[in-house]
Amino acid sequence: MELDNILFEDEQMRETAKFSGSTATLVYARGDELWVAWVGDSRCIVGHRMHGDVGVALETLPHKADVHEERERIQSRGGKVDVSEDPVRVWYGGYGLAMSRSIGDGHFKRAGVICEPDVEHLHLSPAKRGGDGEICLVLASDGIWDVLSSLEVCTAANDYSSALSACDALVTKAQQRWAREEETYRDDTTAIVVYLPFLPNPKNIKRGQSVSPAAPSTVARTETVPRKMMLPPEPVQAAMRPRPRKREDALVRKAGWCRCMPWS
Repeated sequence: MELDNILFEDEQMRETAKFSGSTATLVYARGDELWVAWVGDSRCIVGHRMHGDVGVALETLPHKADVHEERERIQSRGGKVDVSEDPVRVWYGGYGLAMSRSIGDGHFKRAGVICEPDVEHLHLSPAKRGGDGEICLVLASDGIWDVLSSLEVCTAANDYSSALSACDALVTKAQQRWAREEETYRDDTTAIVVYLPFLPNPKNIKRGQSVSPAAPSTVARTETVPRKMMLPPEPVQAAMRPRPRKREDALVRKAGWCRCMPWS
């Protein structure tokens, strides 16, 4: 919400953010606890294994205008919801938006589109040596979730020992599904895979001990971007660039980053 306010404080950014916006999904982990906050239709899931079967322990739901509470808020503020479209859109002043919450999109704020996130809390019991428990965390943009189910994503992530390979497989599978269903059109497909456990429990860290992954887990991110993508202003881009602190260096070295080029 603070970022949304910052966008509209600067005159140049305010004009850009009038008809441009973003979804957001944030994860905070501490020990065996996990908090997930999200706005829009980017989503997060936690996969687990139970008696050898892979399933979904937690999944966030996208903020769409066909959800009752979302539709009521939007209509009460003068926005229109067209449920005949796929995806369902919020219409206001001749413009449409395919979600009911976002960062930016100032034009639609008057129509009840808000930036307030929903938050989920989960206690983790990560699986050990092939046993039962949580196995992975996947954050992805709507280009993944529009064509792949949460269970498909969990299963695909579980098929690899490398998070980078899992990311590449998820994005490739999503693009193939888009090609089969929509031919030449594809939405942006970005995925982050984290194998659990990722961080040690702070209760087990001695004073002065350096923080490093508790297991040979890997974090990786793979993305494709639609050809006609408008980049945010340079100050926003700079703010988005990761600036790891020294004590996080060990975690950064464990991360794999890959950008897949847009299709031809």
